[in-house]
Amino acid sequence: MVPSRRLLIGFALVVVPFVTLAALFPVAASICYAIIALFSFAVFVDAIYPDGILNNLCIRPFGDISVTKGKSHALKLEIDNSGGKKATLRVAIPFPDGFVPTFEEMIADLQAGIKKSIVDWPFRACSRGNYQIAECYVEHASILGLWNKRRSVPLAARIVVYPNLLEKKKDAALVLLRNREGTHNRNQAGKGKNFEKLREYTRGDSFHDIHWKVTAKRRQPVSKVFQLERNNEVYLALDCSRFMARVVEQETTPDGEVDTDQPVSSANESFLEKAITATLLMAMSAEKEQDQFGLLTFSDQVHQIILAGSGRAHFLRCRSSIFDLAPRLVTPDFGELISTISLKIRKRALIFFVTCLDDPLLSESFLESIDILTRKHRVIVISIKPKSIAPLFSSEVHAVDDIYEGLSGHFESENLLQLEQQLRRKGARFMAVQNEKLVMEMLSAYFNLKNEGAL
Repeated sequence: MVPSRRLLIGFALVVVPFVTLAALFPVAASICYAIIALFSFAVFVDAIYPDGILNNLCIRPFGDISVTKGKSHALKLEIDNSGGKKATLRVAIPFPDGFVPTFEEMIADLQAGIKKSIVDWPFRACSRGNYQIAECYVEHASILGLWNKRRSVPLAARIVVYPNLLEKKKDAALVLLRNREGTHNRNQAGKGKNFEKLREYTRGDSFHDIHWKVTAKRRQPVSKVFQLERNNEVYLALDCSRFMARVVEQETTPDGEVDTDQPVSSANESFLEKAITATLLMAMSAEKEQDQFGLLTFSDQVHQIILAGSGRAHFLRCRSSIFDLAPRLVTPDFGELISTISLKIRKRALIFFVTCLDDPLLSESFLESIDILTRKHRVIVISIKPKSIAPLFSSEVHAVDDIYEGLSGHFESENLLQLEQQLRRKGARFMAVQNEKLVMEMLSAYFNLKNEGAL
């Protein structure tokens, strides 16, 4: 409860003048003090008089709210005024960090005779996750208007913020515009591994496709026909360890100032943030290519594994499992991850690893365990690298410190090149990409394998 503007004006017009009169004219002091006492009594009664509207007020949201990161939405509230009296309320909602409400507070006018009123509170969510708003704060004037009475009202609002897959139009175009009008479809190369039927030998057939036993029986060449595999399994193993908590460096101008042309969302997001977006776009791409998509998340242990599937329900399950994923301050355990994959995934599949392998000890641990998978599965390892990791002379030098940073980035770049060669010898493909190019490089690698029929 706080004093209102009316109380301050009343104090200035009643208490101050009559106290001054009582000091200047002692004869009229008793009358002045009586008026001040009467005013104080009115203030006291107005303060303790129960507020029926606040005591019976109930505010609740219209169920759980699902929104998209970076887009404007509205929190729809229902104000239940059981008394049906006319009132003007001042409402404030403590939005969590990462939310930008259009209004810090809102005035709600409750009409007489209407017990339920609807209020839309526009806001914009700048970070994904699962958020709870337990209560809101309401202010209402007392019966004489001398006090503004406040109380907290339970709200129990749940807001689910999903990643914005359309934030980067170039990345989304790889999925949404593939195999649509304006593009040229290509026949997939390859023959698959599933046997379909036998047919007579035709000129140009490979000797490996000849069925020699049937050829000897029929005394004429017979070739085997294989069915092109469609429902391939594509898995993505997403690292959520401490290395994925690194934040993208902001672009700077030659003067050392931050480049204002760079989007704020991309400049402040972590490696894991972009990896989650890439994961969901990969799931959409696999669905469009008639493949099945599976998901694993890991750090120092395997947190969850979703076996390959398809359909909208499967995509929503994958999205719900990672929309609030946060990096953990631990070192990833690749040995346990690869052992889990070997036990759970029986069918040959394409497996993407999205992690950071610029640490020498971490890359060595990964190399020791990857042999188990490459014998059976197609493996593509994607390491997100900071912009500082680049060959020498690839960036301009503006200060002496830039020379040492360039040398450090050059040595780390050489280590990644050696890692790429070692993984190639083990049968795995390695890609070191920057955070903003993760989606494009990953989807391009997947589509190229599809076109070549190499899955």
